[in-house]
Amino acid sequence: MEEFSVYVIDFEGSLQTGILEYGMVEVSSTNGILGADTQLWRNKTNISHLEQECHHLQNDTLSHCSYFEAYVEQFIKARQNAFFCAHNAAFENTLLSAYAPVLTPHNQSHTWEPWVDTYFLYKKYLKISSCGLKELIEMFDLRGVLEKISGKFCPP
Repeated sequence: MEEFSVYVIDFEGSLQTGILEYGMVEVSSTNGILGADTQLWRNKTNISHLEQECHHLQNDTLSHCSYFEAYVEQFIKARQNAFFCAHNAAFENTLLSAYAPVLTPHNQSHTWEPWVDTYFLYKKYLKISSCGLKELIEMFDLRGVLEKISGKFCPP
């Protein structure tokens, strides 16, 4: 089997505030998790109370951070060499496309597609009513495994 990598990506933010935080895990088809990265980014506009409650991020917490534009080139490089995966990829694609369309020899559109979309896969093949990450973690009893992995790859 030919080796390939997938970057599993999760953004926090909106089109109004911009990308406020991202988490990205590189997974190899032959070697499993190769690494993980996360970072906070400065907001473009004030974070609404609703978003503050949802993302647990405050305006003052991000005031010292750089803007996400400073990191877009890293995503372009990653996408040229790997697939992207997200749970509800349409959202991640929309946010990322707001910063930069990708125009590579293999992708001449103004999108970061194709994505592997785990929300779509669970909804289509499991035929369950709720495909939220919290519900899926509970359904597959993954909390312990995720805590163990996060202890190795995620910052405190």
